[in-house]
Amino acid sequence: MLVTGIWDRPIVGPLQNPTAFVEIGVLGEAINRRDGLGTIAIVHEEDVDVAAFVEIRSSEVPDFLSLEAADLVKSGFDRRVRGGELATLVISVMTFLGAGFIIVTGLTTGVSERQRELAVLRSVGASRGQVFRSQIFIGLWLGILGGLLGIPIGLALTRVVAEIYSEKLPDGMLIDWLGIGRSFLGATTAGVFGAVYPAWLASRTSPLDGISNLARSNSKRDIQGVTIVGFLLLAVAWGTAFVERGETRYWYYIYVGLPCLLLAAFALSVPLLTIFAGFFGRPVARLLGLPGDVIRGTILTTPFRHGMTAGALMLGLAILTASWAVGVAVRHDWIDRIKFADGFAIDPAGFNQEDLDAVRKLDFITDTCELNRLPVEITDQQVFGIEGIYSKNAMGIGFDPEIFFSLNAIDWVEGSLEEALPALQKGDGVLVADRFQTAKGYRVGDTITLKVGRAEKVFSIVGIVSSAGLDLATQMFGVRDLYSEFAVSTVFIDRQVVGDVFGNQEVHLLQANLAENITDQEAELRIAEAAPGVVFRSGRWILDTIDDISRTSMGIMTSVAFGALILATLATGSVVAANLRGRAFEYGVMRSVGASRSDVARIIFGEAIILSMTAIAMGVTLGMHFANFDRMHYAGLVGIELRPRPVVGPTTLGAVTTFAMCMLASLIPLRRLLDQPPAVLVAAGRNE
Repeated sequence: MLVTGIWDRPIVGPLQNPTAFVEIGVLGEAINRRDGLGTIAIVHEEDVDVAAFVEIRSSEVPDFLSLEAADLVKSGFDRRVRGGELATLVISVMTFLGAGFIIVTGLTTGVSERQRELAVLRSVGASRGQVFRSQIFIGLWLGILGGLLGIPIGLALTRVVAEIYSEKLPDGMLIDWLGIGRSFLGATTAGVFGAVYPAWLASRTSPLDGISNLARSNSKRDIQGVTIVGFLLLAVAWGTAFVERGETRYWYYIYVGLPCLLLAAFALSVPLLTIFAGFFGRPVARLLGLPGDVIRGTILTTPFRHGMTAGALMLGLAILTASWAVGVAVRHDWIDRIKFADGFAIDPAGFNQEDLDAVRKLDFITDTCELNRLPVEITDQQVFGIEGIYSKNAMGIGFDPEIFFSLNAIDWVEGSLEEALPALQKGDGVLVADRFQTAKGYRVGDTITLKVGRAEKVFSIVGIVSSAGLDLATQMFGVRDLYSEFAVSTVFIDRQVVGDVFGNQEVHLLQANLAENITDQEAELRIAEAAPGVVFRSGRWILDTIDDISRTSMGIMTSVAFGALILATLATGSVVAANLRGRAFEYGVMRSVGASRSDVARIIFGEAIILSMTAIAMGVTLGMHFANFDRMHYAGLVGIELRPRPVVGPTTLGAVTTFAMCMLASLIPLRRLLDQPPAVLVAAGRNE
């Protein structure tokens, strides 16, 4: 074929498939298919009201066909875009909450360091409101600067990802300016809200207390209070489990459960730090050759500052733990249990009899089963996914029950072949996948209304079966157009009923069992030669493709997790630096009475060890909370039961990285401290 032109095609990124336009007669000759159309495009004059035309004329087409405006045809693609935007929303909520707590920690540290300065301002006439607004203004500027720096860094990282996955992103990096605007707004909002608590602390400073007190320790009542608040927030988050499963539960989690869960994790980091300091403080001090109460005492002086820092440090590990726990659970609890046929041959336009006979006559084909497939709308309710993001469609599979069950070992979750077969052949019954039961509690005997075009029929559910193999096989071939509705599960209908009620007599899918002496590549080549236009894929190919998709998504989530770790490391470094500045006088006195540089360094590293232990424990715990909420949503929205468990390898790597980054964050300000002579440290502390 000669390329005669390049189409200026609208770009929609990785959702697109490569497309070529060929004259219909040439294409029909190439694939041995000279009759049949899939879509008829209608072009109107500019003054025609398309919506009115569709409403008036839709009844004139056969019941099983749909007359739709082009905008509605694109609704499937629009749903996928909205799904991607929802995922971005979830990640953004987590990111900006983490950033907000980093700002809380940093500004609170600044307020503690500037007690005398704030007291002087109050003494010369500054009101509480002015002090409060000054801190809010600082938070606003931090958010603005963070947005201005974060946007180019984010674009650079996106460019790197686009280059790494260039084969899957053929159109490269696309810039969403509206999304950039939202991210800038999110950064500034995080800055302002992160400054509220430090501003409140600053406004409470009285002139006398600020000038007279160099330090004020937190009482047990403060720690008990934040513990109670943390557990109350956790209870609100776990209220998700008591909301009706499905869409309602998901939206409750997004808008209430997830923010409360993150806030609870940050709040509970404070009491967890105090527990770890009390329990591990002495062993760590002895391990480092220090007096027993040194590490414990230094940490408990500022438990909120250290606890919030540990909370910021845990977020990356939580994302890593959750993504791997859920990803591996999907593989072990769902995909690995799928039973595939040896292979599937598919013709997007529908097999003609000549191609069917040609494939069946191949000497390595031992058994075949004809299947036709069509998207069917479930009109009763939204069974899977979220309304407005997922369609009401399921994949309808037309099959010959006797042949199909003779070739396939189907696991019956409810019902039996003997009871189901008469109703299937009569045309009153259907089988549904087990995901219908998991998601919405369908049982044998319930009714379900299926619709194709304007053709509609009420069926009785006569069996619930495990059909994940066919679910994946029919979805993996990419037969359906990019803009069509996305189906997430399967309904089995007798082929004769599909033809009589829904007007679909085509055979789209041919399940085939192969002889043992043929390879997948040989089978694919020989089927293509025997029936041009027919595509063959083995069960192994389907699993390999799923593995590739899984590795890509896991790689992206791992990158996000380590990015969060790096961000938290910067926060840890700033808190450690502020802590060292605030205790410069103390360290100067220690150095003056004989303590060595290594003694001071070991104290700082001991604090970092307790800090990282808290971050690791809370990060893994929060990650498994994320995973368990994902388990609920997989069951309620997709109909898949998972049992997520921590994955030792990635979780251990994340924990080691968290520990190393925490130690690195302590090393940089420590070097600056150790370079100062004792006299300078004492003088700096007295002038604070």
